[in-house]
Amino acid sequence: MKDTKQFIHLLHLASRQFSKSFNDHFAPAGLYAAQWTIIRYLAKNGPSSQVAMSQYLGVEAPTMTRTLSRMENAGFIKRIEGKDRREKIITLTNLTISKIPDWDREISQFENPLFGPLTVSEVETAEKVLQTLILNLKQQDHTGGVKHEERNDMD
Repeated sequence: MKDTKQFIHLLHLASRQFSKSFNDHFAPAGLYAAQWTIIRYLAKNGPSSQVAMSQYLGVEAPTMTRTLSRMENAGFIKRIEGKDRREKIITLTNLTISKIPDWDREISQFENPLFGPLTVSEVETAEKVLQTLILNLKQQDHTGGVKHEERNDMD
């Protein structure tokens, strides 16, 4: 197998650079990459528990709580009591729902130039690779794959 360290490093750098560029571009509108990810999730899947979103997005509970608090303060989401007091169901506000078409358009204008030099086939291949990596990572986490502490002697 090819040495994948450079690929993983570039993947990490691309993700961080995308988030930074997104945040720099959309911060004046009060929208950040982490919030947009949650808005997209809720728009596609409907109201959701904080736990379900954290698991799907791979975000730790304290980080999700802070992001949701900021979003609630900005009027993007509402927290509704779930079946028991501890469970909160997160839903988009009407304000957010009304802004999604404009945000979609603006974000497409931001993202499209990134993919301009790539062919449709290259984008589809990259998407498949990323989906496979995500699935493999989730399976490894679920099956108790090699953890960081166990790897130290393998490097």
